Amino acid sequence: MCCRSSATDTQGSCNPVDLNKKEGDVTCMQTGFKYIADPLLGVEFSLTKKKDERPAYPVRGLFHCSVTDSSGTSIHSNEIDIRDAGYYMDNLDLSRDLAITEVSPIDPGDFPFMFQCKDTSPSMANWPEWLNHLSTSHWPYEWAYCEVKDSPNAQTCAYQSVALPDSVHLKFLNGTMYLLSKRFIEDKKIAILCRPKGVLDPLKTFAGGFYMDHTPRINSPLSVLPSSSSPSTKLMALTATEQSFNVQAGSNAAGFKLKALYRQPPSGVKTAWTKDNQPLPKQPSTMYSYLLPEVIHPAVDGTYVLTVTSREDPNDILRFVYNVRVIEPPAFTSPSCLSGLIFVMEGTDYNVSCPMTFRSLPKLVVGINLYEADTPEKLRELLKSNIVEDPKLKALEFYFELRKQDESSGEVAIQLYDMKEGQNFQLSSKLESPNGGSSLSSSVRVIREFLQL
Repeated sequence: MCCRSSATDTQGSCNPVDLNKKEGDVTCMQTGFKYIADPLLGVEFSLTKKKDERPAYPVRGLFHCSVTDSSGTSIHSNEIDIRDAGYYMDNLDLSRDLAITEVSPIDPGDFPFMFQCKDTSPSMANWPEWLNHLSTSHWPYEWAYCEVKDSPNAQTCAYQSVALPDSVHLKFLNGTMYLLSKRFIEDKKIAILCRPKGVLDPLKTFAGGFYMDHTPRINSPLSVLPSSSSPSTKLMALTATEQSFNVQAGSNAAGFKLKALYRQPPSGVKTAWTKDNQPLPKQPSTMYSYLLPEVIHPAVDGTYVLTVTSREDPNDILRFVYNVRVIEPPAFTSPSCLSGLIFVMEGTDYNVSCPMTFRSLPKLVVGINLYEADTPEKLRELLKSNIVEDPKLKALEFYFELRKQDESSGEVAIQLYDMKEGQNFQLSSKLESPNGGSSLSSSVRVIREFLQL
């Protein structure tokens, strides 16, 4: 089991498994794996997490398996990037709270109006950036409302609560929620609460007023003032007007939205969503958000813009720009070009070309018996150094290069020259990039040409 902290980590570590034991444990990057071993079939690694167990560290890093035989020939699995969202969610305070937070009548000019579920966890400042790209299905809390009748306490309100419609609110991973429309409060006599997902317990409850009994009881619903004390005549952005997101190709983005919040004049606004200057379909968009496809594909890549124009003043315009970059590791498109055993006749050359695709140009690394370098010159120096004891490998003649064909494809070319008897080795080819990598390997065997008498 091998692991490293990130794609830019060139060190990493590997932890051997005892194949004489049918099962056991191995630790890599502070992550414990259980394994089941079979000398013929290989090793299966697994991660388990007990309910209500809170580990000291999140599972994080890049993991792969490596198998080496007695001749020194190795094969490597693909690398897996593990991101432990559950660790961070489990550290949020989701304990029941029966207190009522009193909210004074809301000024119409304060919409979208912010509510905060619990207090923002101090640990959120150190959360990895990818957490903000999570689908809402991973979030541990949800927002709901209950009707205010018969003076309910917070628990009764939670029991009777109904989830807020997506169309009237936007929520964020840090526990904030913005109620988008004052009409939702004006048309109903309600209290709003935050609750754990799937659990009818209150985390924080907001109402217009309450009185003390054994527990606080709601006696006034949320309300809105008849008119604004200082009506805004200009658009005002509440969220950043430019944001950038890196999303992994093939990842599940169900529920992930590009979000914009702003205050508008009483006359209202016109909104339009575009991608790379082309209009976007209206179905996944609202005046505050745009829903990305459930599964991220390369066509999602681009610059999205929400243009908000005041109906009162056509020159009053806000633009929210979202630079969405779809990332994916480079990939060999024909893995069979370098697999299994390669037999080369003594005294002949061997050439192989492996086609590949990429979104950003990768670095090529070629290895001979696990000695690796990114140029032929560096690899020759490595093989001729004192750490390589085999004189036949020191004399090996070869060349390799990465040939770019267009903006997203190319090939890896490897040439072996005038092969000599005994020049048997493991040949590997790797494509490396900050977004992941791809590798192929094979074993080269030189065979003699027998003369027939």
